[in-house]
Amino acid sequence: MNRRLHRVFDHLRNGTVAHTIKRYLARRRKYYAYQVSGALTQQKIVTTLKNLGLSPGDLVCVHSSFSSLGYVEGGPGTFIKALEEVVGSTGTIMMPTFSMTGSMLSYLESGEIYDIRKTPSKVGALTETFRNWPGVTRSLHPTNSVAAKGRLAHDLLSGHHRSIRPFGLETPFGRLAALDGKILMINTHIHSFLHHVQDLVDFPNLYLNETRTARVLDDKGVGSIVETKVMRTRVPYYLILPGTDGFEEDFVLLHDYALIFPESRATAVRKAGFRLRNHPEIMGRLEFLQSKNILRTDDLGAARIGLLQSSSFLQEIRPQMEALLTRFRTRYDIERIQGLNLPYL
Repeated sequence: MNRRLHRVFDHLRNGTVAHTIKRYLARRRKYYAYQVSGALTQQKIVTTLKNLGLSPGDLVCVHSSFSSLGYVEGGPGTFIKALEEVVGSTGTIMMPTFSMTGSMLSYLESGEIYDIRKTPSKVGALTETFRNWPGVTRSLHPTNSVAAKGRLAHDLLSGHHRSIRPFGLETPFGRLAALDGKILMINTHIHSFLHHVQDLVDFPNLYLNETRTARVLDDKGVGSIVETKVMRTRVPYYLILPGTDGFEEDFVLLHDYALIFPESRATAVRKAGFRLRNHPEIMGRLEFLQSKNILRTDDLGAARIGLLQSSSFLQEIRPQMEALLTRFRTRYDIERIQGLNLPYL
């Protein structure tokens, strides 16, 4: 049974039957409509990416839900070839190749040895194909590795394993904005970069107090020990907002605070119970970023895609998040937030 059906049955068990079925059927209709109308070819992808604003020489970090595109002629390799064609020989492509599907802590406690050459990426078919792509190199971080190809690959990846903070300034996520990179979103969010923003603003309870170690093998098979801070599960994904409708405080998910994308997600967020209608800075952020040419969006196959200017986005979102934290920092009690059982979607 595929993951979409699993999600449907989860929502059925939770009682959100009508909404879940409508969303699922709508996605299926769009998916099969694009299958009938023809496969996505490399040329179609190239044309759309160029129209979106991706150019020769660009550094682009790709966050992807590849299956949402529908049928792509030639599979993930076709998309990578299209990216290479658009950014050219002077450009750089970067993708997360995280080695865990669950939490950082559970992966590190499993004792698994991270082998830069063999450990698969667990964050999607496109990233795993890219990991094995000719000319691609990968960072040595045991849980949050990144793969890259192109002119800036070494500048992005070098020393990632030496940063005690997996999303800090001296990591590919921290260097992305400094190198004026763009973020390509394929029907998904920008979690990894947002964790870097959290690191920058000293987000409460982002990491566990203790560090953990892991054994890693480099591209020559030489082993070493990497020490890293570990991101907490679930709690860091919630931000506290000024209360509305008589409530002392409102909450929002990290990725929705930064940017509700794709746009259709706004309906799901509202139905989940998040009180965002009185927070225009969140509900209107997508349009604001588009008006400033920080974000451009388009349809590709059955998916919604967006191209975000990381440095300009960081300049917008960082001071706003810092202001919220200054106001509500003392409210970020771990047990209290866990006890609220806030929805996650």
